[in-house]
Amino acid sequence: RTLAGAFPCGEFDPEIAPEWEAVCRFELEKMCRWYWMKTYGCNQGELFGGTGFAYHAGLAACRHPMPELAWTILEDLLKCNVKPSGLIGHNPAILANSALSEANLRNIPDIDLNHDLDPAPLKAAEIMTGRLNESTTENLDCRDTIFPALEGPGIYMMIVAEMLLQSHNGILRLFTALPAARDAAFADLRAEGPTLVSAQRMGGEVRFLRLKALADVTWKIKNPWPSATYWVKIGDTQPHQAPAGAYIEIMLAAGDEVVFAATQDGLAGEALIQPRQGEAPQARMLTFNDGMLVWLGKPRHSQYYAALEAARDGRVPQPT
Repeated sequence: RTLAGAFPCGEFDPEIAPEWEAVCRFELEKMCRWYWMKTYGCNQGELFGGTGFAYHAGLAACRHPMPELAWTILEDLLKCNVKPSGLIGHNPAILANSALSEANLRNIPDIDLNHDLDPAPLKAAEIMTGRLNESTTENLDCRDTIFPALEGPGIYMMIVAEMLLQSHNGILRLFTALPAARDAAFADLRAEGPTLVSAQRMGGEVRFLRLKALADVTWKIKNPWPSATYWVKIGDTQPHQAPAGAYIEIMLAAGDEVVFAATQDGLAGEALIQPRQGEAPQARMLTFNDGMLVWLGKPRHSQYYAALEAARDGRVPQPT
C-alpha cells in the first residue's frame, strides 16, 4: 500500500530516475482515489482517514512531488485525528449531522475490495460507511474516546518538514511539496550531511537559502532561480553573482556558511524572517474551506464543544 521506492530507498526519485515518474504518479493517484482507509460517510464526500494513510500516501506525495495532494492529506490528518488534548488519534473521528447520514452514504464508490479473510471480494459500501468504529458520528465526545498514537505527531511533523526541505540522495530541495500559493520560512532545519538549512519563500519566490555545514559535505542543490543569475556570499567574503542553471553544486568544510539569494538584499538571510511575537501561547482554532475545524493546542472544554456544535450545524464558529 505504499510506493516502496519512495522512502527510504529512493530508487524512484524523479531527480535521478525520471523514467519512473509517470508510473509512480499513476500508482499514487490510484491509491488515493480508491484506497479503503478513506472515510466516505461524511458531509465532505470523502476524507483521508487515519495516520497510516497520511504516512503511506502523504510522504510519497511530497517526494514525487504532488504538492496539492500532500496538502490535502495534511489537512485531512488534522481534520480527522487531532484530539481535544492536542494529541493525535490513531483512527479518524468525524463529527457529522446525522440528518445527512443517508445522503452521505451515496459518496461511497461502487467497487469491489479483495481481502485476506475470504476468497470473495467485499463491496466498498459494506465497510466504508464511516459507521464502523468511531469514523463518522453525532457524538460530540468522539475524539475523546480514541486512543492517541505515538506515530501521529511524528507523521504530522514529517509531512510539514518534507514540504519545506528535502535532502535525500545528495540533492537539496526547497519547498518542493509546498503548494505554490503558500509562503513559508524556516531556520536551522537539519538536512542530511549534516547541514543546518534556513530559507524563506514569499509570493512564490525563494528569497534566500543559507547552509551551515556541521561536517565536510558536498551538495547538489536544486536551484530556486534556474533561469536567472543569483547572489552568493561565502563566510566573510565579498558577495558575487553566479550564472543560472538547474543545479548549484558546492563543497563545504565543517563550520563553513554560505548564503544564496535572488537579490543582493536577500543575503541578509534570517534577518528577513519576522517571527510572530507579542502573543501568549494559546490554543488556536483553525477552520477549513469545507466548514470543518480543528483546535491546535488544548482549548477549554467549553470552547471546544461550543465550536463543535456550531460546525456540526453548518455554522462557522468564531474564536473566543
